[in-house]
Amino acid sequence: MTVPESAEELADSLDLAPLSDLVLEDLGLKVNPIDIVRLALQATAAVLAVYKLSTKEWSIEYKDGSEPLTRADLEANKVGLTTRPLFYLIICTGLGRLFGEAIPVVSEENAHASWEERRAYKYFWLVDPVDGTKEFIKRNGQFTVNIGLCRGEQPVFGVVTVPVQGTVFVGGESFGSYKLEPKKPRQLLRTKHFLLSDQGLRVVASSSHNTPATLEFVSRLTDPLVVQYGSSLKILMLAANEAELYPRFSLCSEWDTCAAHAVLKFAGGEIYPVRTSPGGAEVSTEPLRYRKQSLLNPSFVAIGRQDAFVSSWTRFSPALAECESPEGQQLESAPGSTESCERLTSSAAGS
Repeated sequence: MTVPESAEELADSLDLAPLSDLVLEDLGLKVNPIDIVRLALQATAAVLAVYKLSTKEWSIEYKDGSEPLTRADLEANKVGLTTRPLFYLIICTGLGRLFGEAIPVVSEENAHASWEERRAYKYFWLVDPVDGTKEFIKRNGQFTVNIGLCRGEQPVFGVVTVPVQGTVFVGGESFGSYKLEPKKPRQLLRTKHFLLSDQGLRVVASSSHNTPATLEFVSRLTDPLVVQYGSSLKILMLAANEAELYPRFSLCSEWDTCAAHAVLKFAGGEIYPVRTSPGGAEVSTEPLRYRKQSLLNPSFVAIGRQDAFVSSWTRFSPALAECESPEGQQLESAPGSTESCERLTSSAAGS
């Protein structure tokens, strides 16, 4: 399938019938889901334009922690300096045009507000213009464009595009979750029931950030089927009933998960943080939260069905090295690893 190259062509190929607005009563505003989908498609078109260039033209830089940052990250996060009109409205400026300064934007490519300022946010956007930069560089297509909205500590809306497929996932508390594919009716996403004791559960793992703890987790399941993917595609696979579990025992940032978390949540799944200590690990019964003092997420387990969660999850207790997060929560590093806690907690590792 040939993916359209412009934002207009991308939009024309999708079923963009209206979805129920998300009402932000505290602010006297409404979020039109399709407006945000169209904005994400404009960023997607800009990213695809860079993806088509030769590797020499990508101008790869490296973030703290040696994570790559490409021209696509930067172009999708601002008004592109290009004569192509399809690239004018890009994520952050588009959100500003729609909502002014009423809803702050938090993005890796922008300067972050202080914790004193962020802790007062009632609503805020979490944006990752290219999630899965390593996969982008590998040209394997496993990267996404993420726009998520939080109310306080929880995601309430999210849009994720898969540029090379021309596919969009959108989820919100006012309408549920949908998958939009080119030239197809949109698909309502509802995850299927399963039990953790079931045989052959499908587990999706990171293609770039696997750890011994992940292997330990998988070993406790009965004949699991393991596949590896990059970026927030792993969370989306749960929402689309293509996998049941995604364990993540390494750091990532709030903007890496928020948008896909919303899609999963309103399809029937959830993400639960893992509390770890030198003696083992315990999966929390409370969902992963945002608007934390640290913009880093702790280790977590994403699950396709909220009702599959049981207290027996405490049996997943990998022996984890002691490493403190900025909020004092224990985070793992691989047993015997020479990586320091300082490097782990200062790096907003991509997924």
